[in-house]
Amino acid sequence: MTVRQISSFLIGMALLASPAYSADRLTADAFLAGVPDLLKNADYKTIEEFCARSLQADDTCPSAHYFLGLCLEKNKKTREAVKEYQLAATIAAKEKDTALASKASAAAKRLGAGILEIDALDARFAEKLDKLASDAFNAGRLETARKTYSVLVLLQPENKSAKENLERAVKAIEEQGDPIKSKIAAAMLSEVWFKLGAGRKEDAKAQAQSLASKYPDTEMGKEAAGLVARDFAAPKQEEVATLALSFKKVMETKPVTANPVSSKPVVGASSSVLRVDVGALQKEAESWAEKLDKNALAGEFQTSVKKGKEFFSKATPGAEGNQENIARALEQFIKAETLHARIQNENLSNAELAAQSQESGMLHYACLKMTLLSR
Repeated sequence: MTVRQISSFLIGMALLASPAYSADRLTADAFLAGVPDLLKNADYKTIEEFCARSLQADDTCPSAHYFLGLCLEKNKKTREAVKEYQLAATIAAKEKDTALASKASAAAKRLGAGILEIDALDARFAEKLDKLASDAFNAGRLETARKTYSVLVLLQPENKSAKENLERAVKAIEEQGDPIKSKIAAAMLSEVWFKLGAGRKEDAKAQAQSLASKYPDTEMGKEAAGLVARDFAAPKQEEVATLALSFKKVMETKPVTANPVSSKPVVGASSSVLRVDVGALQKEAESWAEKLDKNALAGEFQTSVKKGKEFFSKATPGAEGNQENIARALEQFIKAETLHARIQNENLSNAELAAQSQESGMLHYACLKMTLLSR
């Protein structure tokens, strides 16, 4: 009888012993009965077929995993072979088959020298790629995010999260449309917020209508249309908080390089790389406000609003020093916001201060929007 005939005979005997084709070790071992002779003839294709059938009967059969490892190794599928050897060694050790466990373990070590270390390095590299892509996406650098997620998917094809994030980045790029058009729309929307913050509502309305008409398919065009529809109603407190959170995420990759609450501008080397840490500004403002005598609160609040408006008036979009002035204005409005919160806690608020606080809140929001639009 030939090797195949012997194997087929033994398989048939196993199936007779297990008529329901249940998953059991007897059937699994029967499929492997002719493997030693097949190895002599180097018939790895047939061995792989028998291993597959064996594992269908009992996927915990250590011999099937070991022989499958041999086939994968011969086919130069090194990583897959190492995994099969490791699985065979683990199962054999649990079943106290020390001979097979030792043989499989030795094969895994021999073949896998350096592979486990490479896998560990790949995993760490993947973590860094994921963070880099996430930071880029949150900062609006969509093309960088797309490219980075693409590399991550190539590195980890089974990474479902990376695939979903790649699709999200691609969709965001599609929605953003023409980058040049988006930049023009962003500049126009920045002007809308500047004019609105400067008290030039009619000018802001005309600019917003123009933007919504020229670039209706852009995110900025849609926002402009929304502003006109609600007649530029002041943002609610929760809207400011949500925008501040988005602002913080964008800025986290570029921490502040100057004292966050000082007489010096909160900027980096130039206005094009402006860096603002809103969280640090808020903490410093709260610490400063707590130390003030309550009788000085109203005066300091009004001074902060006044200084903020002065800086804001110089922050004309496109003008030199635009971002620096926005940063310094934002610093003052955060101080004003913190001071007014304490004024309310001390029951010192009045109609005049409340109106100034509402104006400060609008300007605070405008500063955040103008900074994000400039990036």
